[in-house]
Amino acid sequence: MEMVDLVLCYGNLVKNKKLLVIMVVMVKLPVHFDQVGQRFGAGDTTGGLLLWRFDSYAHSSKPYYTLPSCHSKATRDFTYLNSSSLVASAGTSVAMSRNKRDHVYLWDTLLPPSKAMIASLPAHDGGAYAIAYEPKNQLLFTGGKSGDIVVSDIRQRSIMHTFTAHNSRIRSLAVDSVNGTLITGSIDGELKIWDASTHKLKQTCDIQPRNRFLGTGFNRFPLKAYGVTQIQVNEDSIYTSGPAGLVSWSSSLLHNNDQNSAGTLQ
Repeated sequence: MEMVDLVLCYGNLVKNKKLLVIMVVMVKLPVHFDQVGQRFGAGDTTGGLLLWRFDSYAHSSKPYYTLPSCHSKATRDFTYLNSSSLVASAGTSVAMSRNKRDHVYLWDTLLPPSKAMIASLPAHDGGAYAIAYEPKNQLLFTGGKSGDIVVSDIRQRSIMHTFTAHNSRIRSLAVDSVNGTLITGSIDGELKIWDASTHKLKQTCDIQPRNRFLGTGFNRFPLKAYGVTQIQVNEDSIYTSGPAGLVSWSSSLLHNNDQNSAGTLQ
């Protein structure tokens, strides 16, 4: 049996009840649902972004919207903004451009793909690898190659703050709006919880192993995964996916310093 990457995402499946859906898919990059669970999307390693409608119709197996060239090398991550039609993407360029405006873009999917890019945000020198949105203050958090976090205001389209979160590359980000926290994961398997307003570290935990695995994707290219590949918050629990094909969770990391509450779902 081939190893697969576990992807965590939310789906509003029945009568507006948010259910946690654990999708086992042969993709390298995260899958995300919109706020109401009716649409989802994924980036790819060729720089594209594909969006689907989550329904029972036969045509839903095909993307309803495709941005073929979000980034010249790879679309590492994306997030929905205030509506299902507005998205932000994080990625890398072929030449690993040091132009900070080459790695984080805002897109309006109501427009044709050739005209959908509405803004670029100054962010990271060597590419952006993870992205998360905080809707209350309309802030965008992006993670870079050197472990840096950039906080951008999408209204002003400018950088508000930068800080170093990890000693290695940021692998995944999530925002817990209820508790006002930013959760970061690195390629080393380290998980950290930050105050989303003050950017002060609250807790840290080694929640995933760093070991890698190789498998075969849909395009038959080898896949590798390492560290905290994706983070999802569900009520008082933090779910993470990692290279061991496991989903770790903790019900108390959000509120106290008990790191022993982390467990594993197999």
